Amino acid sequence: MIKYFYLLLYFCTINSCTDLFSTRENKVEKPEGEGLGIFEEATTPETVLINYRRAIENKNTVEYMKVFSDPLQFPSQPYNFYGDANFNAQLDNPPWDYNEENIFATNLLTDNSITSVTFNYVDSLPDIRYTSTGQDSLETVETDFFSYEIIIKERESSIEKTYKGQSQVKLFQSQIGSELWYIYEWTDESVGNNLSLSSLKIRLYQGQDNG
Repeated sequence: MIKYFYLLLYFCTINSCTDLFSTRENKVEKPEGEGLGIFEEATTPETVLINYRRAIENKNTVEYMKVFSDPLQFPSQPYNFYGDANFNAQLDNPPWDYNEENIFATNLLTDNSITSVTFNYVDSLPDIRYTSTGQDSLETVETDFFSYEIIIKERESSIEKTYKGQSQVKLFQSQIGSELWYIYEWTDESVGNNLSLSSLKIRLYQGQDNG
C-alpha cells in the first residue's frame, strides 16, 4: 500500500511541474524598445545619410537632429543649409542654421495630420569624396550632387505632396569620443518647376505648408 502511495505522489509531481526540457522562448520578457533599433552609430558618412532617411520616415525628431553638427558641441564647425535664391530671400537672418533646422524638423515630424513622410535617394546613396585629412585638421568629406524625392501623405487627403531636387552634403568626423560623423553643410538646388527641399523647409518654418 505504501509503495502505491509513493508511485501516485511521484506521477502527480511530474504532471504538475514544467517540462524541464522546454524552452522559455515565449516566456522571457523582451527588452523595452526591441525592434526599434534601426539607427546605427554614425561611424561612417554613409551611416549618417542612412540615419537621416530613417529619421524622416520614422518621424523621429531626436534622431533627425543627431545627424547635424550642433554648434554648442562643435562651435568651429556649425551646421548651415543653403537653398536656392528664392529660399535665401525669405530668410530673416541667413544662413539657415541648426536652430532653424530643429524648428523645421519639429513642424514636419510631429505633425499629426501627416501620416507618412518618405525620403528617397533617387538613384542610390551618393558617392562620397574625402576632402581633408591630417592631424591638424578635421577629416571631411562631401557627396556628389544627388537627386532626391520627398513624398508626404496627409491624413485627411488622398493627395500626395512631392518635393524633388538635387543636393550636396558635406560632413566631418569628430575628433572626440567615438569620432562620429556629422553633416555641417547642405546645399540644395531646385530642378525645373518642382518644389524642392528648400521649398518644404521655408514653408514649414513659416507654418504655411499649404501646397
